[in-house]
Amino acid sequence: MPEPLYASINPEMLILAREAAGLTQTELADRLGIAQGKVSRIEAQLSHIDNEFLQRLCAELGRTPAFFSRPGRRHSGAGVTEMYHRKRESMPKRVLARLHAIIDTIRIHFDEILKAIELESDYVFPHYDIDDPLEDRTPVGIAQELRAIWRIPPGPVNNLTQVIEGAGGLIFVMDFETSLLDAICRWYPGLPPLFFLNSRMPGDRYRYTLAHELGHMVMHNRPNPNMEAQADQFAAEFLMPAADIRSSLTNVTLPRLAHLKPYWKVSMAALLKRATDLMKVSENQARYLWSRFSSLGYRRSEPMELEIPVEQPQLVNSIIETCQTALGWTTADFEQHLMTSDTHLRPIYFRDQPGLRMVR
Repeated sequence: MPEPLYASINPEMLILAREAAGLTQTELADRLGIAQGKVSRIEAQLSHIDNEFLQRLCAELGRTPAFFSRPGRRHSGAGVTEMYHRKRESMPKRVLARLHAIIDTIRIHFDEILKAIELESDYVFPHYDIDDPLEDRTPVGIAQELRAIWRIPPGPVNNLTQVIEGAGGLIFVMDFETSLLDAICRWYPGLPPLFFLNSRMPGDRYRYTLAHELGHMVMHNRPNPNMEAQADQFAAEFLMPAADIRSSLTNVTLPRLAHLKPYWKVSMAALLKRATDLMKVSENQARYLWSRFSSLGYRRSEPMELEIPVEQPQLVNSIIETCQTALGWTTADFEQHLMTSDTHLRPIYFRDQPGLRMVR
């Protein structure tokens, strides 16, 4: 009997593929019909595998052999590459770990895709270090400067998704399979900023969340205790500039907030918070209005007739289409370049979902 041919794999890529599939070591071992200790030893580089076993891994985790031999580490770095989230404290760690792994897999995919095509942008995607005392910047000032750089006229941002994509930001809308997490954003070295939005959000929350994540991307080199408040201040000024909205926030009532919502394309709650921060309502008025919000159920869901349409990302879809039309990539080409099976690529890039739809 011939000796088995042993395969050389990068255990970091095995861990990434396993976590992206939402599997523990024990669950993967059960599917492969081996002991959990065997998976543990492989991931710790204490055990070798042969080509036959590698093919079983590929079939189970939807990767090609090239994926498992790819050099490098999973990304969990700091600085501009830090992941930022809008999430609740009760978010299960396992669910978050799976999303991180899926996002890191998409990072690997776009490392390959952007070697094949050149991504052109209408304007630059700047970065400021709000923690640098020499720069002496504030979230409000950065929001104002960015609006000027991106030539956004006074008033509401008509389509925030389009603006970010115009600067080269890649926006993915997908079902996080939980409502405890709104978004994750990350800026990897050598790639444009990546924004991942939960498709379960209504349109107004989508826009505010995207603006909040944009604040992280342009302001934060590293986490700081005030970064969530800073991102909120940025988002409020970016979507509702004080100089433009202040005159509209007079005689604030629920009907007035309902009237302003379709124009500014933010929630009534965001408008009331803005009015409070700009001191256009007194503490007693704000307390009364928030009480009315609660009694009418507006804190959970605002009136359906005032619903803001969810913006539809287009850039990712256009990139995939360019690979297909300009480069002539077939299904087999996508599998080869992205080192992932069509079965696993389709839910991310090729299904009929806003922002991730592929036109055949």
